[in-house]
Amino acid sequence: MHVLITNDDGPPNQETSPYIHYFIDAIKKHTDWEISIALPNTQRSWIGKAHMIGQSLTASYIYPGEIGKPYEGPFYKQVKSPEHEEWTLLDGTPASCANVGINHLFKDKGPVDLVLSGPNYGRNSTALYIMSSGTIGAAMEGALCGVKSIGLSYAYNDRVHVPKQIESASEISVKLIKHLYENWDSEAQLYSINVPLKDDHSATKIFYTHILENTWGANFEPWEDYELRQKGKNEIESDLEDELAAVATVGEQQGHQPHNEGEKPKNLLPTYELNSQGLKRDKRLTQFKWSPDFSAVRNSVKGSEEGNDGLVVDQGNISVTPLRACFKDIPIKKEIKI
Repeated sequence: MHVLITNDDGPPNQETSPYIHYFIDAIKKHTDWEISIALPNTQRSWIGKAHMIGQSLTASYIYPGEIGKPYEGPFYKQVKSPEHEEWTLLDGTPASCANVGINHLFKDKGPVDLVLSGPNYGRNSTALYIMSSGTIGAAMEGALCGVKSIGLSYAYNDRVHVPKQIESASEISVKLIKHLYENWDSEAQLYSINVPLKDDHSATKIFYTHILENTWGANFEPWEDYELRQKGKNEIESDLEDELAAVATVGEQQGHQPHNEGEKPKNLLPTYELNSQGLKRDKRLTQFKWSPDFSAVRNSVKGSEEGNDGLVVDQGNISVTPLRACFKDIPIKKEIKI
């Protein structure tokens, strides 16, 4: 069985991608699967099933050894007779990694039988998380390529990474994935799995669930409001070269384009502010800081009806949500006359 592994957190990193190496080790320990690995070369969370249109993708290669140790690479050329297993990185989205991995990278191993996306750093339960998830987006892409796919997410309670918990979650995840693959529901194109991190999963219950449909408000706030909540704000001055470079960077990050072809921005001498997190901004630009209301997700789960993914995970159990790679439609069948 040929299994393609991807994620949205990128290559192993203690801060941003702490689970992938443990998961791959668990697969090797508990299965005889032929595995291929194609990951984004950096974190690509919250990007859904996006492809960057017009973007050519470049592959690079890393060779991880022991968990927690620095990996060799990345290299733009494959290493001949490497000491460790080769992982492919692509400078694209999770969905693009799934597509290229299925169709191009590993033809010598035969067709891909299953796409595994994850384990995600954090839960992907309820509509608010799952609709934005790059982890689920990659699984969706796999399903749309005609391959059975599973998105896997680990729900943590704090950001302290306990190896015992990650190993236990990975072991039960592999067992569950084997069961789902061998007992695949004929209506399902993919599954979303959420596993809570804990020391021992031997008594953890597993439930089929549906997605809790929830909503929230603003995901951004004006920089001025954000800065009012910060302590230790200081104004600093930079030399002209640094200022101009920073303006260019801000423009690139925000995707700014002049209104008219050839128009040049005026007043390119910004005033910087340095807040307690060391973040700089140009005071003359109108900017909004990423600041999602995660409490809206938590509050929507509290008091919700039994059987949804968010509540099952909050109760310390594992959720399995069968999905179709399609937006949910409302069955209204009649002509519209206007």
